[in-house]
Amino acid sequence: MHLLGLFAHPDDEAFAAGALMALAARGGAKVTIACATRGECGSSRSTIGGMLGDVRSRELAASCAALGAEPPVFLDLPDGKVDSKGAASAVASLLRRLAPDVVVTLGDDGAYGHRDHIALTRGLADAVAGMAEPPRVLHAQFPRGMFEPVWRALRRLVPSPVADTVDLGCNVGRSDLRVDVAPVRAAKLAAISAHASQLVDGDPHSFLRRGLIDRLLDTEHYRVASGPALPVGADSVFAGL
Repeated sequence: MHLLGLFAHPDDEAFAAGALMALAARGGAKVTIACATRGECGSSRSTIGGMLGDVRSRELAASCAALGAEPPVFLDLPDGKVDSKGAASAVASLLRRLAPDVVVTLGDDGAYGHRDHIALTRGLADAVAGMAEPPRVLHAQFPRGMFEPVWRALRRLVPSPVADTVDLGCNVGRSDLRVDVAPVRAAKLAAISAHASQLVDGDPHSFLRRGLIDRLLDTEHYRVASGPALPVGADSVFAGL
């Protein structure tokens, strides 16, 4: 079995689906993480050497190693300017090449309304729409309000397709799959810590905002966005395939 994690920027994979991917790898599945951009236009919260895109690419490779995934794949779309049409073309090519059984990505809200996140999710939806045998597509879900402070901070810098916090998050009690992070907590924490350029003094507790990491290291939630459904009560991302 092959699980593909598809995300817009280095570090999205770790906070959104680190436990899911680590558990799949420990169970013997092949896990590949594909990143639309290299995060080259992001900001750095620590002292680094070299171009940010190169630094973040190396950080993603370290995160993949911590999760037990293959070396990362980059689509090399422009950071901050991902559009759904370009993403759909790049993702369709990737899916033909890798033929994953399951693809996991962020949900329609982009976790906290990030334009690149939302464009990539829409591009993936377009890419699988015409497939005769599409993979199961999972969206990572987060409780309502969890990322509201991050959305507010981002909105002060760039416009967001998400106009109001009411559109962020969901009722995770209705998720199709619940993943307990505890068995792979150390791996997920190591993956988040690998993205040192995005942390203050390398401290994973500074990720995005103080206090968030404890919730990210508790439980992960997913819903099936398209493709084969999960059997009721399934506890594996590959159940029913």
